[in-house]
Order: sequence, then structure tokens, then C-alpha cells
Amino acid sequence: MVQIVRSLIVLAIMLVGTHAATTGFKASFTQKGLQEFEEAIVAFVNKEFNDLTLPDMHLQPSLPIIGEITLDLTDIVISGFNIPAESFSLTAPNIVNIGIQNTALQVNLNWHWRKVHWPHLSDHGSLTAVPKQGDITLSAAMSTINGRPNFQTTSANCNFDKIDLHFSGHWDSWLYNFMASLFSGTIKDAVDSAVAKAITNIINNSVNNELQKLNIVYYFGGGRSRMNFDIAFNSIAASTYVELANNFGIADNKTGAACPLVPGPLPDLDSDAHEIQLFLAESVLNCAIWVSYVNGAIDLTIPTTVSFWSPFIPQMGTMFPGDNVTVAITPIIGQPNVTFDQSGASVAMSVAANLTAHNDNTGQSNYACTLEFDAEIGLDMWVGPSTLPNVTVALYANVTSIKITVEVMDSAIGEINLATLDTFIAIAEPVVQKFLNSILAIGIPLPVIPGIGLENPSVFFGDGYLGVAADFVYKPGMKQIRY
Repeated sequence: MVQIVRSLIVLAIMLVGTHAATTGFKASFTQKGLQEFEEAIVAFVNKEFNDLTLPDMHLQPSLPIIGEITLDLTDIVISGFNIPAESFSLTAPNIVNIGIQNTALQVNLNWHWRKVHWPHLSDHGSLTAVPKQGDITLSAAMSTINGRPNFQTTSANCNFDKIDLHFSGHWDSWLYNFMASLFSGTIKDAVDSAVAKAITNIINNSVNNELQKLNIVYYFGGGRSRMNFDIAFNSIAASTYVELANNFGIADNKTGAACPLVPGPLPDLDSDAHEIQLFLAESVLNCAIWVSYVNGAIDLTIPTTVSFWSPFIPQMGTMFPGDNVTVAITPIIGQPNVTFDQSGASVAMSVAANLTAHNDNTGQSNYACTLEFDAEIGLDMWVGPSTLPNVTVALYANVTSIKITVEVMDSAIGEINLATLDTFIAIAEPVVQKFLNSILAIGIPLPVIPGIGLENPSVFFGDGYLGVAADFVYKPGMKQIRY
């Protein structure tokens, strides 16, 4: 049931027509896109709808031909409920409307009548009633409770009509006619009311109970740095489309400290040409980097040798022949920063590289120098199927350009010729580019609803955000995403 309920989430998690400053991720579904969930929602309601038993009815009508009788209707059961299809519409500010036609069911009951006056004739039997028409309309208001979507039915109306009666055993025409009148009035009203109440209960209880079980905090990383992704939903609304939105808050798993970076405004759906549009604020990626930054996970220590450095810094070979050299890399000025604008994606970062020589024979260590490397990196980004376990969609990137400059921050070995370091940069740039691409090839999981697979996605950029337009398929067998 959990897999089916997830399909209902898209009917609830909305932030339409607003530009909340704390929204880090938005997914907008067009009317065409909502229809992708029709089959799953129909299956869910059909599965949850159990047989209904109506109260016994005891009547004492006076009828032509037979006169005054008592009529007992017992064991009245509604069964065989089945919805073939449904349609959606939305009403601002937060209402989802569902229309259903040709709903199937049947009503089974036992009957017993007895003439009140002499000669006290009586008879009994059973019948099955099958409506030829079964229409259901319902509306539900969407809100959030405990950071999760919630539905409350505002109206539910049923109309089961044009009923065929099938008697078992003996029956008289006057009995048939009276039963037909009951199924156009008293019994029909009871059936309509019972089905409406059952569907209301499914939405208000079964659906919401499952929605409250949804995880809204995920974890990513390991080793020196682990972060929390909080996808609690903040508000709900609806217009001509449905929009899923959340803060996508990121915090340090170890300390609980929240990322201080605040996302800028994200746009609303700007085209119904696709079934879904995703918007991701650049702050989400920068917050992920921030956690690594404050935990020192971006700090690296790289083992090298004097023979590697001596062509670029000759003093190293003269002063520390045969020594090993550790290069301690730490960010300076601040964390690496990802920027999205209309031209695409780029990364700017500055690091300090501290070079220290170590003599294995004497055990002596000698500080050599500290170099500053500033890098500007251009990225090409796209969306594709994920290779990670239980993740449907991932964002991939490829370094298309890299420009590194170097300066000497400090030196204990005399003046260092920047021209020879430029030679080092020319050699290092393609190596760094290849290294970064090997990491980016893993992909960054996108927080789409579990079970959604994107088709023919295209990536576009705006100031402060990345957008993805695509069609999609819903695969309820896909497990919930766990990064």
C-alpha cells in the first residue's frame, strides 16, 4: 500500500504561485502528468475498499393488491466495488477534485414479508441488485501535518442508479415493483451514503496514516562528513497544475548545525509542454559542499616526491634531495562555490597547498612553501537514469573547461619562479579535469518521488537555479530513495 500511496503525494505537496525564499527544490506536474498516477490511485482505492454491511431495514407498507405487510430486509451487503478510471481537476487554493464514472458494485440482501391481516400470507427469499450507473465525485483539501502531506475530504457524492434486480426463488410482480421503488429511494440513498462514507474514510485515514510514515530526513556521505537532507514540506496550494516543493534543508549529521546558505527564489512552471519540471537551487549543492567543508572533508593530503616538484621548483631538488613531499590542501577564503546562471553552471574555488619535505632516513621534516591555487571550472550538466541503488534519477556533470592560476603565499626556500609553476599548471589542468570527471560520473541523486522515472529530460539554467523539463513514467515498484 505504501507504494501506491506515494502516487497520491503529488496531489498534495504544493507551493503554486509563490516564491518562498526557503524553497530549495520544486517539482511541478501538469494535468497531463497527473494522469500518469491514475492507474496506481485506482488500484489503491479498489484495494482498500472492503465489503460494506448496511443496517437491517424493517418496513410496514400498504401496497395495492396485497394490502398492509411487514417487510424485513436483512444481511444487506455491498460488494464487488471496482473503479475503472478517474479524472483529476484542481481548484485554487488547495483543492483536488476527482471524478469517477461507471463504478461497479452489487447489493445482496435477504427479504421476508408477512401480511399484517388475515390470512397472514408470507414469503421470503434473496435478491441481488446491480446498478448500471455508478458516478462518484469528491473533493479534498490539501495541507501539511508534521512536514508531510495531508488530505481531508471536503465533499463526497455518489449516485448509483438504473438498477437491475435479480431475485432468487419465487417472487411476485408487486414485490418486484416495491423493491424497485426502494432501490430508487431508501436503499439507493443508504448505498450512496455508505460508499461516500467509505471513500471518505480511505482518504482521511488510510491515505494520511501512510503519508505520516514517509521519511522526511535522508542521509548522505560517510567517513569524515555525513549530512542530513530534510525534505519536510512547508505549504500546499493548487491552481492549473500541482507543485511539489520543500526546503531541502541540509544539516551537519554530526553537530546538527544547519547550512547557513539561503536559496533564492525558484520559478513557477513556465510550460505545459512536458509532464514535469524540476527546479534545484544552487544553494542545495553549495550546502552539501558546506557540510564537507566544515567537517574538513575537503582537506586533502597528497603524497608526492621531491623529484616530482624539482622541475617546477628547482630549490626542492637542491635542498631536499631524495625526500618525500606531502602536499596538504585546505580551502581558503571559503568553501568551493557552485553558480547557476543563464549561461550554465560553473564552480569557483581557492585552495592553499602546503608543501613539506620528509627525510625517511633522518625522520626530519622541513616546511618548503605554501602555494595558492585558484580554479574556475565550467560544467555541462544533464539528467539520466541513476546507477546508484534504489535511485531512479540522477544529475550528472562533466568538466568542459578548467582554468587554474597559482600564486606563492609563503616560501621558506627562497623566491619561486611563477613561470615554472605555470608549466606545472599546464600539466595539472587535464589531470585535474579527468579526476573531477571520474567523481562527477557517479551522479547526484535527485529528490523526485520514489518510483518516478524521467523520459527525454532536458536541462536549462536560470539565475540561481537549475531546471529539468521531462515526461515521466511512474513505477510504483521502485523503493523509496535512500541516499
